[in-house]
Amino acid sequence: MSTNIKYQVVQHVDGQLVSNIVEPEHFEAWLQGRGLTVIGHHKSTATRHELQGHPTIYGLCGPLWGGDENGYPLIRYESPEAYTDLSI
Repeated sequence: MSTNIKYQVVQHVDGQLVSNIVEPEHFEAWLQGRGLTVIGHHKSTATRHELQGHPTIYGLCGPLWGGDENGYPLIRYESPEAYTDLSI
């Protein structure tokens, strides 16, 4: 897993979609501060190679491909509500 990435978490907060960009070295602490738990690591030959090895998080959809953010791969996670809203 490359450290030259960014994580994005999209959730509903007070009825609004909120997006946070988190640096990899702060990601687990950021998750813990919000009561979110890493439950494993993504491994599937059916998804992009950029997603391989990134955390799976209880209560969030992902990892998902978010494209590039200023030249860095963006690995995205979404709450189920945000996923539904963004998929429509």
